[in-house]
Amino acid sequence: MLITYSIILAPTLIFVFANSLASWVSVLLIVSIALTFLSFSMVACSDPGVVREHYVNAVGDDAGILCGTLVLPLSLFVTLMDVAHCQIRRPRNAIHCYECEVCIDGMDHHCPWTGKCIGKKTLYWFYLFLWMICIHMTFGIGTVVYYCIGGRTS
Repeated sequence: MLITYSIILAPTLIFVFANSLASWVSVLLIVSIALTFLSFSMVACSDPGVVREHYVNAVGDDAGILCGTLVLPLSLFVTLMDVAHCQIRRPRNAIHCYECEVCIDGMDHHCPWTGKCIGKKTLYWFYLFLWMICIHMTFGIGTVVYYCIGGRTS
């Protein structure tokens, strides 16, 4: 995660603290970096939907899935599958991640930039992070090009 924070932060700080930048450019760069940091932090620090061992192996009324403080009946889930590696039961759309050694509900992929899996609970924040990093990099590169070709004369 430190590498990703550095990639976002280092180029921006160089330009924000340069004396030749217009104040509106500095403000836009700071807003861009703040939104990029927020979306990245939400991806990196949120639970992606780890399937816990709360898939009870009981039968009858006691069988269910712990979801917060509620126990949901197993009948709400079409199929529960046993995972030999985790020794737990999981819903059909959960996938075991061999990097994290856990099962993730609605897993999309394991992201090397965040060091976490992207699952059902973090997918929105991941897409927002992708958009923000693209906007941030486009704005940063545009600022560099503008000032390198002499867009501002002091």
